[in-house]
Amino acid sequence: MMSLVKIAPSSWSYYASEVADGREDYYREAEVPGRFLGRGAGALGLAGEAVTTEALERLFGHGADPRDGRSLGRGFSEKDPHRVAGFAVTFSPPKSVSVLWALGSDVERHAVLEAHRVAVPTGSEEARSSGRAS
Repeated sequence: MMSLVKIAPSSWSYYASEVADGREDYYREAEVPGRFLGRGAGALGLAGEAVTTEALERLFGHGADPRDGRSLGRGFSEKDPHRVAGFAVTFSPPKSVSVLWALGSDVERHAVLEAHRVAVPTGSEEARSSGRAS
């Protein structure tokens, strides 16, 4: 399942501290690091690169290049409540698959995790090619 959420300049820190840094209890066991994707990431040469706290602050907190903080055009302020700084896309298996992973043997857990690792890039590419994610 794919979920898509708008990121405001003032909310990037949630994603940095809870998700990118792995502090969210729900994600703790099998979290796979976030990755940049989409046309914008490709244009910046970031497609597939791991997301870091510093990169999130630069990009979503200030509208700057996530690698070095230089301007990407007109920046924005965290105080602008109407600005959409970006989108967070999360791929999650259905609960039945999560239960299988949680209660299964080591072999089953490995198989479920490997299937998820294969499915996420495939789902990302399908969303991009259909125009639902950029």
